[in-house]
Amino acid sequence: MRPIILVLVAVVTLVNCEEKTDYEATKLQEDFFDWKREQWPLYYNILGFHDVADRLPDLSIGRFNRMRQKCEHFAHRSEDLLERKCSELGVREKRYVKQVKFEAEMCSSEVSGMYFAPVNFMESSVVSLTHAFKSKGQLKLDSLEDHRIAIKLLRQIPKYVDQLIYLLKEGIKKGYTYPKESLTRVPKQFEALDTTPEATDFYVPFKRLKGSSSSVRSVQHEALEVIRDQVQPAFNKLKDFLFGVYSDNLRKIIGVSGLPDGQKFYQAALEYHTTIKGITPEEVHNIGLDEVRRLKTEMMAVAEDMGYKNMTFKQFVKALKSDPAQSFASREELLAYYKGIIDRTLPKLDALFDDILINNDTRHLDLLKSPGGGAAYYNFPSADGRRKGAFYINLDNLDALKRFEAVSLTLHEGNPGHHMQFSFNKHSPIPDFLRYNLYTWGAPGIPPPYTSHVEGWGLYAEYLGKELGMYEDKNDLLGFYSWNLLRAGRLVVDTGMHVFGWSRERAIDYLLDNTAMSRHVVEGQIDR
Repeated sequence: MRPIILVLVAVVTLVNCEEKTDYEATKLQEDFFDWKREQWPLYYNILGFHDVADRLPDLSIGRFNRMRQKCEHFAHRSEDLLERKCSELGVREKRYVKQVKFEAEMCSSEVSGMYFAPVNFMESSVVSLTHAFKSKGQLKLDSLEDHRIAIKLLRQIPKYVDQLIYLLKEGIKKGYTYPKESLTRVPKQFEALDTTPEATDFYVPFKRLKGSSSSVRSVQHEALEVIRDQVQPAFNKLKDFLFGVYSDNLRKIIGVSGLPDGQKFYQAALEYHTTIKGITPEEVHNIGLDEVRRLKTEMMAVAEDMGYKNMTFKQFVKALKSDPAQSFASREELLAYYKGIIDRTLPKLDALFDDILINNDTRHLDLLKSPGGGAAYYNFPSADGRRKGAFYINLDNLDALKRFEAVSLTLHEGNPGHHMQFSFNKHSPIPDFLRYNLYTWGAPGIPPPYTSHVEGWGLYAEYLGKELGMYEDKNDLLGFYSWNLLRAGRLVVDTGMHVFGWSRERAIDYLLDNTAMSRHVVEGQIDR
């Protein structure tokens, strides 16, 4: 079973195929990508497009309204082109025009997530901005002029925060607010800013400046002043609002069914993330239930082969997780274990993949400590080659990550998962608006991130571990089933909370009863 590999090989071969391009179709794709970069300048600056390096995004309601109108324009333009030139366009050209139309329709939807500004523990403006300044390779900081541009970004933070607060206030008026669970881990995000300007993450790149010339000292002094007088007060203002007025108005029901037109919003979100028009919450819920039953049966068969006899699923999971051999004694031990998996996987890839997939980008994978959020994630490489792709692991709770889960997680985030996926994108023939997709905000009313494709790739990469011989140790095979149970269980609890009236505790209990994940990981999955 290698459908994805066959598709990739087919796509790769297209790189060398001649296909007549249409000027209008190419111009449409280019205009759409230029517009996306203008709308989300910080995101694309970090991605490696420095023509938008000197500004933060405009978060005014007027801008969101203009964005919707522009998306309607691109949708109409795409539809007109397909009607006039459908028979003239090549196969790929037609496909790309249809994708522009699809994205434009998604972001011109009357259902909008603009009142859910990124202030929760998974998507946080505090984390994204501090990470951009602290982590090497996020912002382009090669010269003094680059650092002056970074100071321009810092000066825009007060306005950016004011716009965030205004969106959240408007959300309160309209009944569109987060549940309290989404903000439970947010206070910790502000702790790094509760210090001297020199000790904040925002000043890290200015500390790295070499030399002691008057120009260097001047830039450093200006940065300190801006951080002290503008940045820190702005984030203190946001913190006070979030844990004052906003917290007093958090919605009482965890699911979006507690919102005005909540069912309509959830339906739009389902179609946005799955790209399947008309898919229903009932379908998703039932797929999840069926998959959980199948995976538990297969997992218990492996457990019995390992000697876990006459146990219920819960008893087996408890025995597995309480086994001292499954725990890591230190952060260093955990990182070394994951690094070993990365090194062990790489030489096995040649048997399944073409050279264009196993390239220099694929072979280089950094393993780094996560600044927060979920258990692990992948940060894709920049378009200009400045930053390589990296696999981040959250080391805040060592007991939450067990050895048996490590192989499957590494295949998902590393190779042949997201790292190979985004390394391949660099060499694929797809246009830039698809190659450099928008992975921010993640709600209807914004161009879609193709969640189902991206995470589908990661999920299939876990399956390929069988063909790569990565699950010869049955403990690692248990990890494969464990992570798959989490993905299937998400379908159940997401629809359960947002449509079928499930409480947070019921959702947590379901995942605890049907996966091998720790309570810490499960609570993070539910609260995200």
